[in-house]
Amino acid sequence: MPAPQNITTASQLFLAVKEENLYSNRILQTAKDFQLASVVLEEELNISTTPEKLVTLIEDAVYAVIQKDTVSYLNLLYIIDVPEKAINQLEPENTEQFAKDVAFLILKRCWLKVWYKAKY
Repeated sequence: MPAPQNITTASQLFLAVKEENLYSNRILQTAKDFQLASVVLEEELNISTTPEKLVTLIEDAVYAVIQKDTVSYLNLLYIIDVPEKAINQLEPENTEQFAKDVAFLILKRCWLKVWYKAKY
């Protein structure tokens, strides 16, 4: 398994989470970060939220906040601590694709937080 910071796909990300048995922690961290940023998800995150549903909820929320509230979008990235360099490296085809790419970066950063807390 690659180091958490070297994960490049959603499938690798979910495999890493599954292998480490930290999915519930990841859900809690993601929900906490979105709440701190005052970005509302379509549904409340809980332990029964599937990985596919999690991705969909995050992508939809990011897309909505990009479209409607730039300040909240930037605040979300700041709260979650998504690296600015990673955002700048994205080459979006359109807003929807950009939102999906940003959602992946958010999920990856939330995973890194959980992984580091569990390991250290």
